Parts: sequence; structure tokens; C-alpha cells
Amino acid sequence: MNRSTLVSALDAEFSFYAGQDASKNGLQIRGRRTVSKVAVACDAALETIENAARAHADLLVVHHGLRWDGQDPLTKDVLFQARLNAAQKAGLNVYAQHLPLDAHPRLGNNVLLAEALGLRGITPACSYEGAKIAFKGRLEKPLSLDALARRVTKKIGAAYSVLPFGASYVKRVAVCSGSGGFCASFAKREGFDTLVVGEFKHSDYHDAKEYGVNVIEAGHYNTEVVGVQAVGRWIEERFGIPFVFIDVPTGF
Repeated sequence: MNRSTLVSALDAEFSFYAGQDASKNGLQIRGRRTVSKVAVACDAALETIENAARAHADLLVVHHGLRWDGQDPLTKDVLFQARLNAAQKAGLNVYAQHLPLDAHPRLGNNVLLAEALGLRGITPACSYEGAKIAFKGRLEKPLSLDALARRVTKKIGAAYSVLPFGASYVKRVAVCSGSGGFCASFAKREGFDTLVVGEFKHSDYHDAKEYGVNVIEAGHYNTEVVGVQAVGRWIEERFGIPFVFIDVPTGF
């Protein structure tokens, strides 16, 4: 398939997003003009790029790309240059979607995690950089916080830590992948008692505690691989181009 046609389709799919994003989303590195195989991964790291090349992929779709605001695109930074060189040597196109992939209503990290946890009445939540990127919903029946934490581990495949700052039995849950701790400040006004995040920052601790919202930390990486895999399936189903998931977990 022609690269431009596929990139245009991806851009259109994510054009719904109206918020700001430090990531320079879209095609970040141009490689071969024809795409016959796609790789998807969380990060555009050197290991990921090299594994995509070994898999004979023509396009790598990632959540965390190579180009961000404030970064000189011609930088001589050794890590950036090594990644760029590896992609160019392999003829690999690199395409990134950051916050739009968190917020996407069908393919996004957060809606897919909310569905996996069995939430009902799922709706967008928690504004960030001008758009809602999290999703919230309700459990079919109340669960103990420990039981929900076990469900998080089973469905997301991550070890977890729990901050029991709220009710011991929970009903309304919000999900925000990655560094989603900022959502704790929305708990009271948006009516959820528990927040599932990727990783929880020190700066969000006291907000969550004082708002009385439980926090379940499930791992930044583990909460941000579901979206890229959904994009891979979307490409395969819509265009007949096979995809491979490049799994490079970080432990965070």
C-alpha cells in the first residue's frame, strides 16, 4: 500500500482530537513509500526500531515518538541520532500518536482499559491540555478495592500498588493511562471514587488523599500498549496489511 494513503487514513482517524500535545503527532520519519507490513510499539526507542526492522516492517506506529515540542529536529543528541539513523538505515517509516491515542473513543488506551475492567456507561473524563483524555464508568456491582485491584492485575497484566484513600467498596471508576495522577483532582466534580492509572507521581499524592479518591497504579507501559495494538488491528482489518506487536516492557 502507498505510504501516503495509509498515513492520510491514520491522520483522519485521529483528527477528532482538539487538544494540545507536546508530541509532534503524525509521520515523524519517512522511509519506504510502500507499506506491506506494520509494527506497533509503545516507544520509539532504539531497541523497538531495531526489532521492527528485523520483523521486516515498513511502518512503525508508536505512542511515544521521537519528535516533541522544544526539541530541535536537527539536534545532534546522540540518542536521537542513533534512533533516527537506525530507522533510516532500515527504510522504516515512524508514525506517532500521543494524547490522541489516549483519548480515542474506540482505539484509545483509556476506553479499552475501561472496557476491559467491565465498566458500564463509559464516558470521557478529566480535561488535560484542552481535551478530555481519560474515561470513567461504573461497575455492575460494588467491589472491594482489593477485588478491583486484582481485576486490574488480571486484565492489564500488571503488578499494582494501591493507595486506599477512599471507600473500601467502590462503584465508579476512572481510567487514565500513563502518568494519569492529575485526574485525582477531578474525582469529586466528576463523581468517581477510584482512579486507575499507569504511574502515580509524588506531586499528585496529597491531592488524591485530600479528595478521598482511591488510586490503583498498574504500570505506565502496561496501560499504554493496548492502544497501539488496537491501531495495528484497525490497519490489518481495514487495509489487509499484517501487523506485529513489538513488546519492549520497561517495568514501569
